[in-house]
Amino acid sequence: MFYGSLPPQHKNNVPQIVAVEYYYRVVPFPQNKCWSHILAVPFAPEFSMNRKRRHHGGFTIVELLVASTVGLLLVLGVIEAFRQITHAVNKGRANVQLSGKLRNTINLLREDFQGITVPAIPNISTNSGAGYFEIIEGEDNDLIQSPTDTLSGDTDDVIMFTSRRLGVPFSGRVNWKVMHHGNPGLDKTITSPNAEIIYWLEPRNTEFLKDGIDNNGNGTLDEPSEGLIAPILHNGMPLATLRRRALLIRPDLNVNGVIPGYTANQIRRFLNENDVSVRVNPDGTLSANTLSDLSLRQNRVAHIPSAGPTIYGSNIKTRIDKNFPYRFDPTRLPFQWDYKHKFEVDVYSLGEDIVLDQVIGFDIRVYDPHAKIVSYLELPTNTPETPVQKQAREQEQEPLVPGDPGYIVNSNTDDLIGTGAYIDLGFASSLTYLPKNVGSELSYRADTRAQLNRFDTPSLFPNTFGYFKFGDCRVYDTWTIEYERDGINQNYPRNAPTVGAGENWFIDEGFNGLDDNRSDNAGIDDATEREAPPPYSAPLRGFQVIVRAFQSGQQQTRQFTITHDFTPE
Repeated sequence: MFYGSLPPQHKNNVPQIVAVEYYYRVVPFPQNKCWSHILAVPFAPEFSMNRKRRHHGGFTIVELLVASTVGLLLVLGVIEAFRQITHAVNKGRANVQLSGKLRNTINLLREDFQGITVPAIPNISTNSGAGYFEIIEGEDNDLIQSPTDTLSGDTDDVIMFTSRRLGVPFSGRVNWKVMHHGNPGLDKTITSPNAEIIYWLEPRNTEFLKDGIDNNGNGTLDEPSEGLIAPILHNGMPLATLRRRALLIRPDLNVNGVIPGYTANQIRRFLNENDVSVRVNPDGTLSANTLSDLSLRQNRVAHIPSAGPTIYGSNIKTRIDKNFPYRFDPTRLPFQWDYKHKFEVDVYSLGEDIVLDQVIGFDIRVYDPHAKIVSYLELPTNTPETPVQKQAREQEQEPLVPGDPGYIVNSNTDDLIGTGAYIDLGFASSLTYLPKNVGSELSYRADTRAQLNRFDTPSLFPNTFGYFKFGDCRVYDTWTIEYERDGINQNYPRNAPTVGAGENWFIDEGFNGLDDNRSDNAGIDDATEREAPPPYSAPLRGFQVIVRAFQSGQQQTRQFTITHDFTPE
């Protein structure tokens, strides 16, 4: 604000500019001048010489790049955090799912094993009605050496037995022909406290069965044959399916002793359509089994001969059994693809017998109380050991049981530290050299008179990659004494019925009351005279089942072990 009057000489010098705001700067005169004559000079602030010009702010290119980089890093950090969280959630979910499947499998196996109807003592009498127990130990997978596969276990072991449930019974499906005696009707679900059960691994790709894709390109979606296109391989490992078939023991389904509506050449179709344990009669009919019937190998699933009657000859010298000992044949299991004829008959529910998929090992071991447990000792250097060094080395020894790496090398040493272990049946017979006294008879080949000491069976899959071969099998079987007194020659000469000199045409010589091999001075009907003894005569104290599963999506491997003891507590 200005006070006082302007000098006259400056009154007419005030600029008259419209819409421009002027300010006045007060400039004092020299000290000898009057204060009232202060000079007021109009000015515009924008054009002031003593006032700094205003600058509008902004970012440079470098600043923008730095800010963008920091922002991008923050975004990437958030994305990575979400990725880690998602991976952890998926991994946890996969763990829960796999653990749930394994737990269900464990419970099912344990329940079936607890109901085994027969003691594991060979030569069971058919009159006992006890059923049977059998282990098929395939040798091939025990010897697989793969540089890429260090996780897989056995894929060619099979366990089968009769079981009884005192609580909730076994259930299964039967075709309308069985329930209605050949007349039209509906399928029905039936139950039974007793069943014939078999567990095995199958190279079936269950992912191909219900994916809605024509995987083999024949115009049909999700057909049974798509499950056998190839076993899934992960780094050389076979991903198989653990399967279980429970065939109900229902002899009451027989009408006049036979199952109506089926014949012997329809046995495969019957097993695909019905969950009933049956046998083939000499006249070509089918009959539902009893527990006593199943003590005979020829009446069990996957043992029933595919060709006609098995007994030939009418007189005592020609009454022979050409199909003995009725070897296990995996191609006769239910729901198997016929590679020769390229068809599979009447498969109703292909997936109902699946217990666990993506399995890489199903190993069955028997307990051998005499199997050696040896120590693994690092060999000393060329420098002589001091007593202290030797003691320290021996304290670091690792126990080795049959099946462990290094056992073959060390089992013939004096480093025995104990006995008793679960072993692969007959493991010692496949060693590169045969150590002495590595175990009991369970560690070696079976009795050759049982004719099960060495036999080959077809593979479940033609391109097996070393798996699923079932090649050189060893069998533990509760067997039956009936083969020694059935009036049939089980150890007939292989060129029969032509009789030549020196051939064994004796029938049931181990129970005929004669000393047929007097040269050994062992007496009448001694053990060496047996016509068809069991492959292993030793009682079985227990067995162990090891299942190993692989979750391909999360790259996880899980394993569980179930042990069953036959000895009373």
